[in-house]
Amino acid sequence: MRVNVWFWGNAFGVGWGMQKSPSLETLPLYLAYTLDLFLAFLISFSHALLFLVDLLFIL
Repeated sequence: MRVNVWFWGNAFGVGWGMQKSPSLETLPLYLAYTLDLFLAFLISFSHALLFLVDLLFIL
């Protein structure tokens, strides 16, 4: 069973052979890496948003 994660690799700018579909053994690594990038983006985005809201209340 092989899963194509080429799109996710491009979406997150991961440049290490994502064109090759990972086998079942390497799939957890790919998923963890993608999830990690997604969460990092989400957290930084929400922090930036909270910072802007903070500024609105301060000024």
